[in-house]
Formats: sequence, C-alpha cells, structure tokens
Amino acid sequence: MKILNEHKEVLLSRTKYELEIEHIGKPTPKEDSLLNELSSLLKTSPECIVIRHIYTRPGHSISKIICYSYINKESKDKIEEKKKETKENKENAKKESKK
Repeated sequence: MKILNEHKEVLLSRTKYELEIEHIGKPTPKEDSLLNELSSLLKTSPECIVIRHIYTRPGHSISKIICYSYINKESKDKIEEKKKETKENKENAKKESKK
C-alpha cells in the first residue's frame, strides 16, 4: 500500500489521503480489512479513519482508496453523517419502547 496524495484540511480537523493497494489474484478488499492496514500505515486508531471510496478498474488488481483521517473521534462524529437505520432496527426500537 502506498500513499499517492495527502491533503490537510485544517478547518475540518482531518487529512485526506489517496492511496493505492495491490490485490493480485484477490477480489477488491473490504473496508473492514482495510481499516486495520490504514491505521498502522497512518499511525492512528481505526475509529478516526473514514473510507470514502474504493475504486478498482475492471481486469486490474490495483485499487485506489480515498479516505479521511481525523485528529480525534469527536471531530469525526461532528462532521460525518451517521449511518441510516434499517427498517428492522427502527421496528425493534419501537417495540422496545412500547414495552
């Protein structure tokens, strides 16, 4: 894995990285497996990293990754959107509140 570009965004308390990873003979890597590799490469905790995109061209075994590394978890929570709840989670929450 190598860093292609690094851009500091001081007002948002984060750094944008463009990285390249080779995965010869394997499918495009999943976000979960990349978080551990990125945290060791960027020397930060996985909680402070957000992977925006993973681009792989058809027929190639090289992927381009765009990610953000925040200074701390609090600044990440302020800026990043929360993942939407699924219908099942909402229904379960409603059932629990009625009890």
